[in-house]
Amino acid sequence: MLAGLAGCSDSEPTGPKLSPDDCLKAMSLATLPPAIQACTAVIRAYPHDPLPLKDRALLWSLQGEEAKGCLDLKQALALAGKQPATAASRRMIEDLAVSLRGCRPARANQP
Repeated sequence: MLAGLAGCSDSEPTGPKLSPDDCLKAMSLATLPPAIQACTAVIRAYPHDPLPLKDRALLWSLQGEEAKGCLDLKQALALAGKQPATAASRRMIEDLAVSLRGCRPARANQP
């Protein structure tokens, strides 16, 4: 557990070189858990980049974990709003906002 917490820094990652779009490279429906773990490593390596969170949200959704995906989308939208205003960042914000509209609020009576 502590090893996972150690990766939460802004420093350059050690080990294999990662890039923000590496989340989905290892993805297949049969290997969702490892793909989610790979995304988590990319998120730790790039904590201010919304793209890996957006990618992991998709993986959570494919795994049936919509609530976790929605949390990632919310965090990604917050990060995207802090990025310099460019056409790409505005497009990212738009995409995230559209995706978030599909998130249903959790019901109070659910276990």
